Amino acid sequence: LSLEDGKSQDLAGVNLARDFAVAGDYLYFTEESSLSLKKVPVAGGEVTTVARFGAYPVGLVADADQIFVTLQTLDAEAHDYSGEVVRLSTDGTEACQLAGRADYGRTLAVDEHAVYWVADHELLSVAR
Repeated sequence: LSLEDGKSQDLAGVNLARDFAVAGDYLYFTEESSLSLKKVPVAGGEVTTVARFGAYPVGLVADADQIFVTLQTLDAEAHDYSGEVVRLSTDGTEACQLAGRADYGRTLAVDEHAVYWVADHELLSVAR
């Protein structure tokens, strides 16, 4: 985020943002209210929707080429979440499911080999 003379800079208005990551010139964030992944230039500017989902986007990590998101679906009767880890290109295309065991996985990390997250009281990983 840009700081000017010790004052914070407003980049964008958000509604129920759950996580964010910086990659390249953009700050990406998940927005639960719109079931979407959005981005805004780190220097400020227009917010763009990268992808929309049929489930709640929660955790997020990004690198120069790809974005990884945990998506959560709530079973209203059982009051239980089930989730998955998905990978997208930074423009929102080429989406694919990487793992189906990410129940309310909020925290993600990535390196050149794998994606890591916490779910069901366990640390998990899957190849990128």
